[in-house]
Amino acid sequence: MLFYDEKGQERQIRFRPYKKEDFPSFCRCIEDFYDDGYPYKEYLDEAFQGEENEKGNLMTLCAVTSREEIVSTSAVRFDTEFPGSGLLLLRVVRQAYRGMGIGSAQEDHLLSWIRNRQPELSSLYADVMTHNDISQGSLIRRGFVFCGLRPMLYRAPVMVPRLSWPENSRISQAVLCKRESMRDAGRLYCPEEQREAVKKLYEQLQVSVEILSPHKKEPDEKEVLEGQACCQSFHVDRQHHSGIWMLERGGRDFEACLSQAEEPLRLWRDGVVVCYLNLKDPQAPFIYERLKERGFFFTGLKPLQRDREYMMLSCLGRQSLQTENIHLYQGGGWLFEYIKKQEKRERRKK
Repeated sequence: MLFYDEKGQERQIRFRPYKKEDFPSFCRCIEDFYDDGYPYKEYLDEAFQGEENEKGNLMTLCAVTSREEIVSTSAVRFDTEFPGSGLLLLRVVRQAYRGMGIGSAQEDHLLSWIRNRQPELSSLYADVMTHNDISQGSLIRRGFVFCGLRPMLYRAPVMVPRLSWPENSRISQAVLCKRESMRDAGRLYCPEEQREAVKKLYEQLQVSVEILSPHKKEPDEKEVLEGQACCQSFHVDRQHHSGIWMLERGGRDFEACLSQAEEPLRLWRDGVVVCYLNLKDPQAPFIYERLKERGFFFTGLKPLQRDREYMMLSCLGRQSLQTENIHLYQGGGWLFEYIKKQEKRERRKK
């Protein structure tokens, strides 16, 4: 395809799948923007890139010049914690090639490639940096819906060191989701106070859902948690002072799991934790109340997987939400205002 730079000069670019011999050029493309700040280091491992693309777990698309130099990358990964979903990532255009429409054209190529390879995929999603809204806009124009925030998950000077940041700045991510084959999310056990917000998000995704009536009384703790252990995982990112807690099912060891998940809040003054709470679990409303007691607040959904629908709850520890670094495409609509109210209410309790 022909593209034109700011001087009007022609640039011949073609899009093709990643090849093993691309690795040095691939790394140069990612590092052109992130330097050494890109947090998902496995994607910058030569063996990982080659093996995962060969297996089909990862599909990496490259935009290359006539000399086979990579100037833009994008990818989708299928074997994540969200079965039935595809995660868009590695969406980078080299500085010298920005503003030419290459990233937008590559997005179209990638989405077409995914549909041909994975026609039964439930959904696609992306966790997009919010220090600008360019990447968000390209996805929203293609049918993605803003479903939530992963607030302040990354230390800005580490993540994007080439930009000027105050020392304590943190970057949030917008969670964007697009329905693919999913038509019905089934039954959810949703906390009463979040029912309307959750319902509205599924309406925007054009997916039907049944939100079950809440219990008439709070379930007894022993009744809810006895007889099984939590089904969960937890990851601490020590470079960014943050943690991600995947809680698929509550259990009798919930308090121990919660204590482990709060580690970043104890270790660092700027510690942050994001919890994914599975609304398919009947215990979800009970667990939601326990998390609220510990400072977690609603920050949206990660919806449309096979057998799981996640609510996101975040805890900022000793910090307030840094809204100055959150730039959402066309303002982010009603949900961003709703999340800010949730955070403000939680802060008043402290």
